[in-house]
Amino acid sequence: MRGGRGDVPAAGPMEWVFGGVVWVFFVFLLFAWAMGQALNHDEHQFLAPGALLARQGVLPFVDYPLFHLPDLVFLYAGLDRVFGWPILSAKMLGVVFTGLLGLGLMVGCLRRRVLGSARWGLVAGVGVLVLLFCDPVARAAQGKTWNHELPTAFAVAATVLVAAARRRDSAWLSGLAGGCAAVAVGSRLTFAPILVPLFLAHGWFGGTWGRRAGLAGAFVAGAAGAFLPCFWLWWRAPEGFVFGNLGFPRLRLLDPTDSRAHKTMAYWRKARFFWKEIFVGSWPVFVAYGLVVWGGWRRRGDAPGAGANGPSARGVGFLGMLVGCWLPSRYQYQHYYALAPLLAWGVAVGLSARVRGEGRRLNAERRT
Repeated sequence: MRGGRGDVPAAGPMEWVFGGVVWVFFVFLLFAWAMGQALNHDEHQFLAPGALLARQGVLPFVDYPLFHLPDLVFLYAGLDRVFGWPILSAKMLGVVFTGLLGLGLMVGCLRRRVLGSARWGLVAGVGVLVLLFCDPVARAAQGKTWNHELPTAFAVAATVLVAAARRRDSAWLSGLAGGCAAVAVGSRLTFAPILVPLFLAHGWFGGTWGRRAGLAGAFVAGAAGAFLPCFWLWWRAPEGFVFGNLGFPRLRLLDPTDSRAHKTMAYWRKARFFWKEIFVGSWPVFVAYGLVVWGGWRRRGDAPGAGANGPSARGVGFLGMLVGCWLPSRYQYQHYYALAPLLAWGVAVGLSARVRGEGRRLNAERRT
């Protein structure tokens, strides 16, 4: 078997085969879960605009109001034009992107052995897939046509690409990271906070400040290119665009008698909701993240802020998503969906850091 970084042999063919079988089963469960979900009363606001664009050519903000950023409208319209099944194709889009996210987690765990054993890499891959699929917050949003699954996959991809750009000193990867982050924001506005820390993370890159500025510029250029659909509709209908994304969500706050809306704006209530509904209900993924990234797995030289993955990946990515989860004026359970995949990815990367430490230990033992 070929060696990986730290001279720890990579997983063998059998581990890859079993990992592939587990991932296929995971995607099958996602598909079955999606097909078994009845339409939620909120899904029409995502399905109808795509069908209107595909079948009548009318644009959001220009011809009718829309209360979200428009990337999903164009994606759903394209799928409707190709397949003619607006609901099924939209559900399948979520399955595809969550499945790709699961594939990335499995591959990341199988690339190297964990604790000196290829089987532990397979066990770790299965574990992160279970965390992703069985987490109650994740299950609440999976299988629906809301704007949660696709932007979450793109946001996680953006954090991974920023880490890869740091390792390889690649402007192309930084630009691609900016594009992925912009698609996430263009699908759901509450992902906007992730743009700032991922951009600032380029300041932690190695090399000269000129090179860091060049990589940060590539990130901005990639994001600007991916924001073109939003910029175009903003130019076509500026008042409707601004009202739909910033004015409408706060309309309920103008009514002084709507005590429920005003209560949800209190940050202490949001913190209590996060603790009682999110952390307590999804404790396995939080505990796994704490143990792997900040607990007993942490070693000198393998800390979450060290090496190629640095603070640009796990730390600032999680912080940006957490801020975005708190932004909506009314907190909802599904708003915290993005945390589960990001924490699962943090577990996978934390195990990779452990693997590198294991490789150095094995090399030291061979030398002695």
